[in-house]
Amino acid sequence: MDFPTYAAEELVLIAESFLRAQGDVLTDEAAVALRTSCDLAVASGFIDRLGNGRFAREFGRKAAAVRDLRIYDLHGSSGVPPPDEVTTLHVGDVMDAYQELTQGVSPDR
Repeated sequence: MDFPTYAAEELVLIAESFLRAQGDVLTDEAAVALRTSCDLAVASGFIDRLGNGRFAREFGRKAAAVRDLRIYDLHGSSGVPPPDEVTTLHVGDVMDAYQELTQGVSPDR
């Protein structure tokens, strides 16, 4: 079955909706990084190889996982981070997630 390629704006909406459902929020800078990453995935021809809409959901999951590791590195097992810290995604979380998801993927072109 063939699915049409999503536009970057649609991918952003899917990712933001997924993140909201998890209770996560993006900083303003992270939101820009999300939009830029989705633009790049579509413009580079990566998006169909990355799973199209599935990419947006995996992007959200991966960014949250990167955030969780960052928080653990900061607080370890000895500290308790503030509640907003465990639900906020920063630009580095988004950029690192994009790098991990696209590593080794070549464009469709």
